[in-house]
Amino acid sequence: MQANDDNENEDGAAEGLVDLGEANRYQGAPIHREEEFLNSKLVNSEKFDQSLLWEPFGTSKAAYATLELECFINKKVNGTFQLASGGNICRVVCRGDVGRIKWNKGLKKYQPISNGHDAHICSYRAHIRKIRPKDGHHHWTIDPKHTELKHNDWCRLGTRHCASNTTVRKRILKNLDTVRAFTYRKTRGREVMSSIQVNSKVKASSVHSKRAWKEGNGANPKVFRESFTRLGHLINWLRLRGNCAATVFWSDAEAELRRLPVDQRGDDGDIKYFVRYALCARGLRDFLAKAGVPYFSFDACHSYHLYYRGVFGNVVALVDTKVDAKDPTLTNCAFALSTDDSEHGGLYNLLFDVIKDGENESPLIEVMKKKSSVLISDDNPAFQRIARQELGNDRRFATCSWHMMNNAKKAGKGWDEKTLFWPYVGARTQFERDGHWEELRRVLPAGAFASLARQKEKEENNQVSWTLLKHIDAGMCMFGRQGSNNPVEQLHAKQLKDRGQNPLKFAYAWIEGCIEMEAVIIQAAQKLKDNEAILTPWANKQYQDAANAMVRVRIGEEVIIDPAEAAMVAEEWKPNEFIHYGVNLNKRMCGCGHWQHYGIACNHAIVVWEKYQEQLAERNGERMEADAYIKARAKFAVGDQPYFLAEVFIEAANALKANRIKLPCESTYVFDVNKYPPKPLPKTRLGRPAENRFVNAPAEATTRCGICHQRGHNQVTCAYYEVWFDWNDPNDRVFGNLFTNALNPNGNRARPPR
Repeated sequence: MQANDDNENEDGAAEGLVDLGEANRYQGAPIHREEEFLNSKLVNSEKFDQSLLWEPFGTSKAAYATLELECFINKKVNGTFQLASGGNICRVVCRGDVGRIKWNKGLKKYQPISNGHDAHICSYRAHIRKIRPKDGHHHWTIDPKHTELKHNDWCRLGTRHCASNTTVRKRILKNLDTVRAFTYRKTRGREVMSSIQVNSKVKASSVHSKRAWKEGNGANPKVFRESFTRLGHLINWLRLRGNCAATVFWSDAEAELRRLPVDQRGDDGDIKYFVRYALCARGLRDFLAKAGVPYFSFDACHSYHLYYRGVFGNVVALVDTKVDAKDPTLTNCAFALSTDDSEHGGLYNLLFDVIKDGENESPLIEVMKKKSSVLISDDNPAFQRIARQELGNDRRFATCSWHMMNNAKKAGKGWDEKTLFWPYVGARTQFERDGHWEELRRVLPAGAFASLARQKEKEENNQVSWTLLKHIDAGMCMFGRQGSNNPVEQLHAKQLKDRGQNPLKFAYAWIEGCIEMEAVIIQAAQKLKDNEAILTPWANKQYQDAANAMVRVRIGEEVIIDPAEAAMVAEEWKPNEFIHYGVNLNKRMCGCGHWQHYGIACNHAIVVWEKYQEQLAERNGERMEADAYIKARAKFAVGDQPYFLAEVFIEAANALKANRIKLPCESTYVFDVNKYPPKPLPKTRLGRPAENRFVNAPAEATTRCGICHQRGHNQVTCAYYEVWFDWNDPNDRVFGNLFTNALNPNGNRARPPR
């Protein structure tokens, strides 16, 4: 009886938690950012919860901001106006009635100012008043008796007759997804405004748009500087308690300060400037090593933050997780991250170091050293040099085919012949490959063909491979991909919004992605276990397709199978028309090329294996049970590749459960006020410089630039990126001196020191 009561209590508690989750508006909100989370959710959901209007507010400003939010969600404009605002009361009317309405104190009602054609006014009203509750604390409420939030037919809001400005304010704009996604670092107010008006159908001004973009992305000097005071604590916590290999590097400006006069050096104390950091999720790294995943992708992307011009390096592996998909594909699993000031050897060297996590040889590095493992990059010499140091000089790399085509397009001045390029990349035989190459030679512009010819020469010399036939010759398992497109590019596209954040927030977003990926892997492992699967989803799909195609394959009864020799089979591809292929079981090769391309036996190989098993059974006088036979055939199809076996995947995922990455609680952060952003040295903007219209004006007649603090131009035409310090703040004087001296060392304009 007691047990039944306990079960009933547990069921009731579960129902109560569900109801509580539905009622809690802040479910999933970051700690100490509940209001920001709620506003963002409301702004982008296009549905306003009316119950928010009738709750007590701490200030009149908070009540008015809620009315402004409600009007934006319904009208997409700034439609509220404070007709009267005092110490105890605030009267709000429609912004379309500005200059046309007044409050009659005697009659205590709203009236039109004139009796002419402006006598008709909008019905929108709101009444905010101050009340004193029994506990003695003041608060503000929106009086529902004197509030009408509907606009009538006489409303002029948003029309050409509306005399007031209806552009949306910054506090609403900063919560738009469009604003947070607009992260290009050359952004001007007009560009953000145009993006908002086109994508969100919102009327906004350039000034409010730029301010909202900066605040929504944390792209202001104060937030940017304060983020680095927390970075050290995050890295230490991840390394010691967060199941993450993490390291961060800081430096001083000793060399730059020695170039300054003594009176300009200031009291720098223990100031440290950020250089780089690296992260590696230990749980995902160990999972990939135990599962034996052989496909790794390396590449770098630029930060789009207004003040940080660094580069982020990512490592991505391909994982088979889509159990319920009808046509499963492989999932990108990012497990290591590094950042530096540019894409050079240090960026990739740091990636390999954090993967090893202080060990001389890590299990994952051993997997990368295997001949069948694939390492893809975009033909970056810095990566290849570092990778050969770590993995051996004989290691062969795959190059992204899309980059080969893109480089040829640039050399060919806009050439775009994908219908010719991809058949050459995907050719499975030398005869087919030579035919497509001659067609490229005949059709392509000279510059485009010369670019591809240089890459082909490197491929023939076994330096890299970027076509399918060379991948097969190198023994690489390409998972059925045409060529070798770099999977990390897909990750960079998803990170586009996060790349507009500062390095601290970018690390947070990256870790949250790892947490989500860990959950996907564990869930997939549980489904594989429940289904009693033999192979992982993608591998099983390829295996089943090959098994279903066996009906078209013929093999002679007189054929004696020798695993070390090629056995001939015939496939009927048209009525009474056959194609013959040779299958070698020991070498795991078939003349069709499918086995080498996908890493999974084709229909020809399965037919030969079944014939061989029949001959073994006749020879030994013993046959396998049906279940054992099905399992043996599936394992033969994937060979000795553990990453296709469900039992290996499940075992590795079980180990991942106890080693998942974690983030620290916001309330536990320790701030180090001596940690600062990268050294305040000038960095030239990319692209064509803006025209300086004031070049002939005398220096004393022009304003001083807010970026480099020199005369003769402004921030728009300045050749340098924006700075994170304040030129007018005495506490930031040493930063300004460092910047100025880098512009003019010894009185001569020269290249900024590195």
